[in-house]
Amino acid sequence: MKFVYPDLHTITETIDGCLHVLVIENQELFQKLLRDMVQQIAGESGFAVVSEQDTPLPFSKYVEIIDRFVPFELNRRPLLNRIISALEKDALSEQHYTETMQTLGQTEQLLQNLAFDFSCDIVFPPFTAAALLKAAAPMLREEDKSPAELTLDYMQLVCEFERPKLFVTVNMRSYISDREMTRFADTALSHGYHLLMLENREYPRLAQEKRWIVDSDLCEIT
Repeated sequence: MKFVYPDLHTITETIDGCLHVLVIENQELFQKLLRDMVQQIAGESGFAVVSEQDTPLPFSKYVEIIDRFVPFELNRRPLLNRIISALEKDALSEQHYTETMQTLGQTEQLLQNLAFDFSCDIVFPPFTAAALLKAAAPMLREEDKSPAELTLDYMQLVCEFERPKLFVTVNMRSYISDREMTRFADTALSHGYHLLMLENREYPRLAQEKRWIVDSDLCEIT
């Protein structure tokens, strides 16, 4: 994917096997760029453009900002909803259809038996595979993993259950050690994730890194 912004001369293209890091030391530009991306993800207009093979992509569908690492929230409602939809599809597949229908029938019978014990007239809406899965409230396991590992898990799940996106991390290196960042970069690049790291200060350069800097005077250094 290619990322461009009118106030930046450098164009980022995430297919070259490098970890792209944009360091913006000018606070006003940092805020302006981030606000532009957040607004576009929310469906508003903006100036930043993400494209693939020179075809602009809908920002709200193809860009994901990751700006909270401690604690990292893997169980985000949009992702969980997509996982539930995938589980529902599997539950209704030829392999599981009979078992699913039997389970739904048994559950409906249990509900009717419970309702019969009360004097009031209790009715239940039709019980579906989707309703059963939502009631089960599936969650993704988060414990015993570092923020960097959870970030990688999140990118993998988004790509698997939604679509490949440009993931923009914000000040990730403020939370992750250089050693763990090296492992993070190796894994992200080996999986071919589209990644742009946005930082407001410099950190030791990683071996996989392609960095460009916008200093406080808006001079660009590559």
